[in-house]
Amino acid sequence: MPSVLDLKGMQSTNLPATPAAGAQWTTTLDLNYTYEIICIHFQLATAVAVANRYPAIRIHLAPALDVDLAFIAAITASLTVQVNLWAGIATPPVYTANYFSGSLPSPLILKGGTSITSAVIQLQAADELTDVQILARTWANPHTA
Repeated sequence: MPSVLDLKGMQSTNLPATPAAGAQWTTTLDLNYTYEIICIHFQLATAVAVANRYPAIRIHLAPALDVDLAFIAAITASLTVQVNLWAGIATPPVYTANYFSGSLPSPLILKGGTSITSAVIQLQAADELTDVQILARTWANPHTA
């Protein structure tokens, strides 16, 4: 019997709502699909010089099971940084003044109903997370579609 990886799936983009300043973004994957995450992208605009920020993602798998993926890259104040987290790129994180690239586990396959949220460490009240995009391959779940 073929696995979900043997099938090509459809490419889809999930666009979570942009949160208010100082808030994390979150999205819940559609129950009708299984997802292979390819990339998670967001823009982080830091405001005040209080502390360094560290990009992180939280995947909520079950009521009592969260997986946190944090990245060691200090993003300083008064910067706008494009954050790209790629599945399967096994390289150390790359960080320049306006760009951060990190690795996610691969394959990162999630069932519908899973929630993904940003978990930026030391996010400040005036910081903004925008342009949130989750690129994935998707497969319809036959029992729900």
